[in-house]
Order: sequence, then C-alpha cells, then structure tokens
Amino acid sequence: MIKKLLSRLRTDADAAYGDVRAMVVARCELAHLELRAAIAQAKHLAVWLVAAIVMALTALPLLLVALAFYLDRCCNIRPHVFLFWAGLVLLVGGGTAALVAWRRFRRECQWFEATLDEIREDVTWVKEWADTSGEELE
Repeated sequence: MIKKLLSRLRTDADAAYGDVRAMVVARCELAHLELRAAIAQAKHLAVWLVAAIVMALTALPLLLVALAFYLDRCCNIRPHVFLFWAGLVLLVGGGTAALVAWRRFRRECQWFEATLDEIREDVTWVKEWADTSGEELE
C-alpha cells in the first residue's frame, strides 16, 4: 500500500512538474511578447516627440522673428517685448504638449499587466493544488 501511495505521489509530482514547467515557459513567452509591444509603443512615442521637437526648433523661431519685425513696423511694438512674450507662450505650450504626450503614453502602456495577472492566477492555482493534494494524502 505504501509503495502504491509513493508511486502515485511520484506520478503526481512528475505531472505537476511538467505542468509547472509548461506554465513557466508560457509565461516567459507572454512576457517576451509584452516587452516587444512595450518597446514598440516607446518607439512610437519617441518618433512623435522627436518630430515635434524638430519642427518646433526649426520653424517657430524664424516665424517669430519675422512677426516681431512686422509688428515693430506696423504697430510700433518693440521686437524684444514681443519675442519675450511669444517665447514664454511657446515654452508653456511645449511643456503642456509634452505632459499630455507623457500621460497618454502612461495610460496606454500596460507593460506586463497580463503576465502579472496570469502569474497571480498560477500561484493561486498551485497553492490550491498543493492544499488539495495534501488533503488527499491524509
């Protein structure tokens, strides 16, 4: 009877090892896929931020200087006063745009959420399995 019990225990342990191993492999694959998706999202964000920065750094200063000289001629507004206020508005606008982009990125980016949920479920399952297996032996 003890040999039969030990044999059954070994069979159950071998099966459990195979299940746990398969589960770990599956979770590693899931983590790999989520990491690839997260990297793709980060690249997408980086491309848009770089494009926005390049456009702002090349076009706006030229337009602002041209507008400052135009306002000096037609409205008698000193260029340095206009450029100061325009620069301040652009600085606040750029900071706001960067903050909005960052918040959107954080909201849409769900790194490893599915993997962590699956691992939590697996740990619960293993604990329940271990508890029920212990009760069967008694």
